[in-house]
Amino acid sequence: MNALMILAVLIFGLALPHPGYCRPLIEEEDDMDNAIEPDSSRKNEVQDWVKITKAPPQKYVQKLGESIEVECEIMGSPAPFVEWFEGRYPPDNEFESNLIMEGSPSAIVRAKKVLKIDYQIEYERTFTCRGRSGSKQVFSTTTVYPSPELKQRSAYTEMYQAQLNHQSRLSANKPKIIYSHPLHIDVVGSNIVLPCHVVGTPRPQIQWVNSDGYIREENPRYKVLPNGDLLISSIKWEDMGAYKCIAKNSHGKDSADAFIYPALKE
Repeated sequence: MNALMILAVLIFGLALPHPGYCRPLIEEEDDMDNAIEPDSSRKNEVQDWVKITKAPPQKYVQKLGESIEVECEIMGSPAPFVEWFEGRYPPDNEFESNLIMEGSPSAIVRAKKVLKIDYQIEYERTFTCRGRSGSKQVFSTTTVYPSPELKQRSAYTEMYQAQLNHQSRLSANKPKIIYSHPLHIDVVGSNIVLPCHVVGTPRPQIQWVNSDGYIREENPRYKVLPNGDLLISSIKWEDMGAYKCIAKNSHGKDSADAFIYPALKE
């Protein structure tokens, strides 16, 4: 009898789990999928992008008395900032404060800025166009060389310079639009600004035109800002079309075209 009891205790003890063994609460299955699902919220995240759609020439030789206008066109989303600076490396300062800052990350904009040199250069000079959209940047450089004729006539440089400076002051009076948005795409309901940055003396008057004629401020959604930019509040599908900024003064006029494309929300 005692022998049977001892045998039963041994068998029962072997059936108990080892003190160091911990059984998992959930049994593992061979076919369990342990892959991490991608965050679906990142699929809808808008990625910054920017590219140069019209690069300035790599080099330019200025003629005697010539006023140079070099255009740089950038496209990106959100609306790109564009600036010109002298040299190959960006200055320490940030972008110009008068550039348009868009609040809508979905805007796709083509912007251009003109470098105007209305004086005679006497030595090789390099200028760089920089465009930035969100965290992305692009650069394009052009080098302007002085006229060979200017070097050949070095003895008369001072006389020529005085004459050219006089011509430059006269030509600078004509309006010149140096910054505009040829294309602006944004979702319906967004507020957009079409820039029209102008130089000229006396100060040019700025008007905007669309397919209906000159834009008047009787429409509360349209407003011409003091600096000449056109603000359109809560754009509609009906706003799609061509717009033109016209700058005038007593010495002439200049104009820049823009096209608005309202996109439907997904």
